[in-house]
Amino acid sequence: MILITAFEPFGKYEKNPSITMASKLAGKNRKTITVPVTYSDARAIPQKVMTNEIEGVLSIGFAPSRKQLSIEAVAINFMHSLLPDNKGVLAKMEKIYADGAPAYFSPIPPAKIVNAWNDAKIPGYVSESAGAYVCNTLFYSFLYYRDKMRLNTPIVFMHVPPDESIGLKNPGIAYVEQSTMVKAAEIIITFLMKNK
Repeated sequence: MILITAFEPFGKYEKNPSITMASKLAGKNRKTITVPVTYSDARAIPQKVMTNEIEGVLSIGFAPSRKQLSIEAVAINFMHSLLPDNKGVLAKMEKIYADGAPAYFSPIPPAKIVNAWNDAKIPGYVSESAGAYVCNTLFYSFLYYRDKMRLNTPIVFMHVPPDESIGLKNPGIAYVEQSTMVKAAEIIITFLMKNK
């Protein structure tokens, strides 16, 4: 079973492209979850869903300021943001888990995925940081429980820019079409299946 996570809308955005992506990626032997944009849910959900039945995890986050697709290289044990989460929580220089490692690296080298994207004519890059907001908290929590449970589950975090539903309504905002995003995600899922 491949687990695909998306996020609900947050901030000033009424839509989150990751939800649309997840709906298009759903299928046999794939489970999709929409994660609330809260630090508490980002910590709790990985613990609930990480089992031996999960063969790979693709988490998709929305990064409104980015212009291309990106793969996160590392998750840090740190929560800090000027933007409150959807419960109004404002994290200030806090650890995600007191007993967690300072950071965890992506189990699948991000450059391999980006190279595969480029071969498929999909622009993208390796991101050195998922930030310190809820996306990073979810990515870190998945890797934390992978470590604690001694699993070998491949886990990838993908950030996406606005899609056409946002870009076309906001002139001047860079966007990537949903069809390209889904194609890029399918390439990631192929990597997850190979590395299970």
